[in-house]
Amino acid sequence: RLLAASIRRFYPDTIVRAYVGQEIVTDADAARVREAFTGHDIGWEWVKGREFAAWQGTRSPYLATMNARWRTPADGTHVLIADCDILMADRIDELLTTDAVQGVQAHIAALTNEQWRYLFAINSCKSPSVYDHLYSGAGIMGPAGERGPWYVNSGGCLIPREYFELMCPHYRSAVNVARSALRDSYWVDQLALAVAAAKAKVPVRTLPTRYNHPNQRAFDEAYPEELRDIRIVHYLRTDTIDRDRDFADLTAMRKLVRRTDLIGSNEVVRRTVAETMGCLEPPPLTDAKDAPYA
Repeated sequence: RLLAASIRRFYPDTIVRAYVGQEIVTDADAARVREAFTGHDIGWEWVKGREFAAWQGTRSPYLATMNARWRTPADGTHVLIADCDILMADRIDELLTTDAVQGVQAHIAALTNEQWRYLFAINSCKSPSVYDHLYSGAGIMGPAGERGPWYVNSGGCLIPREYFELMCPHYRSAVNVARSALRDSYWVDQLALAVAAAKAKVPVRTLPTRYNHPNQRAFDEAYPEELRDIRIVHYLRTDTIDRDRDFADLTAMRKLVRRTDLIGSNEVVRRTVAETMGCLEPPPLTDAKDAPYA
């Protein structure tokens, strides 16, 4: 709900759909989720049973909910594939006029270049001739200057609708291929996104970190110009701001908003929450501490 509210500050007509994952859904579970979304104009769908259970015991237990996003037909002119730990801090108009699938390159390489070529090959897909996309965490989380194929963070990827619909069948196929071929499933959704774009032969573009900037001091220092113009902030850490505890409910978020010790991207998170909170709850609010927001 917080993510939806942050986007609709700038784009009020945005259609939002959430995917909620759980293997066994009780009546109480269904009522709790239904109540959480009531009044917020958010469509939602359970991902449950065998579909959800298929990824339990892996490093990607919620991959079923990620996969559920890749379905057609899509509404609107663009599809923003988004995880719930990002917030829109400013407008992204310039991206909406660019004819390409766009995202910020992943922080680090999930595969060696040799493994990438193998992944493209087993998906019956031609590998890019040059791996020239700089990892956004190069020199911070990985080797300085390290480059790879177009491989963006799947939790904040903007896709024109026609390209999204072309990519969907390739994405789901690539997920299955990657799971059977790779030992570690942790990055499967991002790997499948890269393969799907290549197989669909759609134009791609790597964005600067301002469009998915992590709330981490090392990134602030490495990208000072991006820090000054953050459009989408990714609150992925649990140190200065705790992505779980500080977003647990309205009481926790009020405490976060009152903090005066934050700087850099963490201050962007705090300010964005402060600017967004007011439009979250339809009146009357009866038991705020039981209402999850993230």
